[in-house]
Amino acid sequence: MAFSGKAAEVVARAMQHKGAFASLTLTGAYTLEILDGQRFRIDPGGGSRDVTLSADWQVDGMCIEIVNAADAAEDLVIKDPAASTIVTISQNEKATVAYNGSAWVHMGIITIALS
Repeated sequence: MAFSGKAAEVVARAMQHKGAFASLTLTGAYTLEILDGQRFRIDPGGGSRDVTLSADWQVDGMCIEIVNAADAAEDLVIKDPAASTIVTISQNEKATVAYNGSAWVHMGIITIALS
């Protein structure tokens, strides 16, 4: 779906998205629920982990940012609800995924320096 053609809304102040960020350390495979947040800093916790997005995320235009905060060479394999891989995020990388109304799209990976 494209934009409606209406004029953009200007917000002249900082916006707070309370509860939109979560920091997690995993001990196994994990399913992200829509109430968990929208931006994640995830430590795989000692090994590569599968992270599945619950079906609740499948809303047209939904975007999710995920940072792999591993302290070693551990991957996060991000999967859709049907268990298909969307993207694999390695140590010190951040990825953005978006739902286009019918499928998850990998928007890119950025290498980052964690502190």
